[in-house]
Amino acid sequence: MKKKIENTPGPWMVSARFKDEAGNEHLDVGAGPEGRNILRIAAVRAPAGSAECEANARLIAAAPALLEALERLLYAPGPQRRSGGPTTIIDEAYFRSARVQAHNALRLTKTAEELQKMDQWRLEVETRMKRPETIS
Repeated sequence: MKKKIENTPGPWMVSARFKDEAGNEHLDVGAGPEGRNILRIAAVRAPAGSAECEANARLIAAAPALLEALERLLYAPGPQRRSGGPTTIIDEAYFRSARVQAHNALRLTKTAEELQKMDQWRLEVETRMKRPETIS
């Protein structure tokens, strides 16, 4: 029997930011109803000028959404066999929906600039997938 890991339910958010006397940046990741930080999940600290602090805090805050998306993909119905031999039945709508969920969870970890690049890349991939292959 699989035991479910119990964690603080999401959404989590980067909820507080301050700098100490030495210039180190501190970010809190918290959870609570309606965006209020009632419960501190993590405290992230980095030296002044480090971009890692905010990136790490965003990644921690995205954890519940990433976990849910991963579980949905991992426990998706797999290939099924029919009585005429092996046949793969894939529920395309399910997988598209799960990919959208994973994409949206991943977006929580990105900066505005990274989101723009990510969206541009996604559009390029979708355009290539729609274009018929030509062999010369």
